[in-house]
Amino acid sequence: MKTKKALFTLLLFIIAVVSNAQDYKKGIVNDFDKYNALINAKSFEKALEYIAPEFFQIHPKSEFLKLMQVAVNDPSFLTQKTTLYEIADAQKIENKYYSLLTYSIQMRIKVVHEKNKTEDDKEQLITFTKSVYNDMYGPENVLYNKETETFEILDERPGYAVSIDGQKNWKFFFAEKHYMAKLKE
Repeated sequence: MKTKKALFTLLLFIIAVVSNAQDYKKGIVNDFDKYNALINAKSFEKALEYIAPEFFQIHPKSEFLKLMQVAVNDPSFLTQKTTLYEIADAQKIENKYYSLLTYSIQMRIKVVHEKNKTEDDKEQLITFTKSVYNDMYGPENVLYNKETETFEILDERPGYAVSIDGQKNWKFFFAEKHYMAKLKE
């Protein structure tokens, strides 16, 4: 009977540990969703509260705010959908917890032609733009719809969730892995 009780207690302990380990990931998802909702609502200054302070060591906050405003308010930028689809286990580095994220951004971008351009000029612009997007995102992630004159782009990126306690108040650091080396300098 003691063995069954001990096994039952051990099982409950394991369930509690696994459950707690997943709770922080739910917190990351919730904070990531809040951040993206603020971007979609064009509440950029509030959205910046979800960016890890380390990010602003590389990109000044005021410049990043301007970049966000220009990008989202660009009339050629039609839609954006951000999806978080992988969260690595958090690791404590010095006094903070970091979790590597993988997320994607689906974008629709309209080609805007200047007035008085010939069909050849328009075709050259589309070819050039597609070449640039292919180089940036990979040709498998770029589609051009000739009827609507829009590019549909899937951009998969790494990022980091950062928290002081590893459980809540997650901030995000959207950058390539090599930026982390800069922060450790």
